[in-house]
Amino acid sequence: MTASSGKGSASFEATLRAAHEATARRAHAEATDLWERAIALDDSADGIQNTALLLALAGSQVRAGRTVAAWRTCTAVADKARGLKEPAAMADAAVVLRGTSDFAMQAEIHDLCIETLALLGEGDPVRSARVRAQLALTGSPWVSTRYFVLDEALPDAAIDDPDTAFLTLNALHVQQVWAGYVDDRLAIADRALDLGRRHGVDDFLAWGLLWRIDALLQLGNIVDLTAELSVLTAVVTRLREPLWDWRLMLVQGVLLHLEGRFAEAKLRADDALSAAAGAGDAGASWMHLIMMSDIAVRTGAGLAEAEASVRKILEDAPYFARGWLASLLTAQDRRSEVEGLWKEIRPHLAKFPRHSPEWLIGAVGHSQICVYLGDRDAAVELYDELLPFERMQAVANAMTPSAGPVALTLGKLAALRGDPAAARRHLETAIELSEGLGSAHFAAEARTHLNRLDVVPGGRGADSLRHPLTVRESEVAALVSRGLSNRAIATRLYLSERTIENHVANILHKLGVGSRSAVTAWFLKGH
Repeated sequence: MTASSGKGSASFEATLRAAHEATARRAHAEATDLWERAIALDDSADGIQNTALLLALAGSQVRAGRTVAAWRTCTAVADKARGLKEPAAMADAAVVLRGTSDFAMQAEIHDLCIETLALLGEGDPVRSARVRAQLALTGSPWVSTRYFVLDEALPDAAIDDPDTAFLTLNALHVQQVWAGYVDDRLAIADRALDLGRRHGVDDFLAWGLLWRIDALLQLGNIVDLTAELSVLTAVVTRLREPLWDWRLMLVQGVLLHLEGRFAEAKLRADDALSAAAGAGDAGASWMHLIMMSDIAVRTGAGLAEAEASVRKILEDAPYFARGWLASLLTAQDRRSEVEGLWKEIRPHLAKFPRHSPEWLIGAVGHSQICVYLGDRDAAVELYDELLPFERMQAVANAMTPSAGPVALTLGKLAALRGDPAAARRHLETAIELSEGLGSAHFAAEARTHLNRLDVVPGGRGADSLRHPLTVRESEVAALVSRGLSNRAIATRLYLSERTIENHVANILHKLGVGSRSAVTAWFLKGH
């Protein structure tokens, strides 16, 4: 050991102190550099000492938003721990990364948890409880062999350990993602908030608040959601972590989207992607594409680019991502291609995992496709599935855009089934809920479908839905029939005037007419 390096040296000890101080100040990038320097200065033969430093580095890398680098460090710890026959260090490495949305990384963490549990045995109940919770957190509802349900109570030795308690709450929350468990998720979020307040841990508070916002958005409770978002903003400011900035910006973008402020929502989503750029987490790009493709469907701008991006990821995505592609093709009125995809998807609808956060938004997306194609049999099935959630927002979580109130989809399905009275009730409910959330574009869509019921003699269900226009074009045609100018329609639908001009040109072309008055005549004749 030299005077300038090694365990106990002045330089090493000074660097170690500086790393701890930077961590306490939440200067995460600086702390990461200092932990790396301390590791370089540690030339002792003490493998446990080096492993502890690597774990500190991994935690700092996570807080600095360097997810991929953190996981590389964790795998280095696991490799060292195997050689040292130290399963405790493996267990600590397995639980460093929490909340990653990178599917490949989740699978690797899951495998490490399985290996670690086999080595830990019964001698370390606290670490075993943490790793079991992480095993549940990194399971996949899309891969049956990787879905692990945490159904056992915490061992007595782990109850008073806040980190173990939080990881367990996190795992329980993941298991309650189905729309029918929204109240259970609120209760779990409240327990996380209580834990964070009692122990002064901002990370626990941030997750608890985000879980509450997820549930409140699904319930359409915009008043409480706005209040919680204000608190979350303050906590994220204190955390100073890029990935929490990313999550917060995505939520803000979703709320802009809910209000129909699509250009602003896109900019916020772009900012979020930039905030997560250093993480290397593939999930950030995935979440950005979800927002971009939804905005493309609603505005008609960027559909080709969104389609190309979705096609690139289909091979590595869950099977039902084909419905995502079908929705983009539906927005482009490419009927034959949509029919081909629907023939593939339709026989497997019952296999869409309910214990995935995407179940509700997936059922709504499939409903949009079956309405477009006039598939009455699927409409009956999907209507019954969605009916209990009529007053909810169709959303996976608060970091992804809403597809509007479920009542809006139910109204379309009821019309397709040939039940205009039920369709009317659902669409009126959709208007009420949308206006309560400030979602003028969803309210306008519901009114468009309500108008179809009004103008078609006897409200002929599926017949009223069979026409050459997309949903957005139908909205525009309805407003044209009321005599509104392109500028007025743009203001009403929160779109640019150029976008409305394009929609009107498409309407004229599809209907084979040459004037706005002819569009009005077509609309009033019931299509």
